[in-house]
Amino acid sequence: MAAALIYVAGLPATGQAQRGRPPVQLPDGEAKAMVEGVCVVCHRLDFITNSVGYTHEGWQELLDSMIILRGEQGEAMVSYLATHFPTKPDSGPVLIPGPVEITISEWLAPT
Repeated sequence: MAAALIYVAGLPATGQAQRGRPPVQLPDGEAKAMVEGVCVVCHRLDFITNSVGYTHEGWQELLDSMIILRGEQGEAMVSYLATHFPTKPDSGPVLIPGPVEITISEWLAPT
C-alpha cells in the first residue's frame, strides 16, 4: 500500500488539464491532497465537483464501493468530501402523484 501511495503522490495534483477543460481546484482542507492523489488514479476530479453531493454516510458508502481505505485515511477523506461537497438542495428524487406510464427497453451491451 505504501508503494501505491508514493506513486500516486507523484501524479499531477488535479489531472484535469485535458481536452480544453480548466484544472479543477478543490477547496483547501486537511485531506485535499489525499483526495486529489487517490481519486485521480481512476477518474477526473470534476466527478466530485459536479456531483449532487452526499451526506457523510453517502460519501462513505460511495468510497467503499470504489476503494478500500482504512482508519484515519478513509475517515479524513470522507469528512473532507462531506464538508465540502454536501448534498445539493433539490437534487433528490421527486415523487409525482398520479398514474405514470413508463417503457423500459433492455439490450445486451459488450462487457
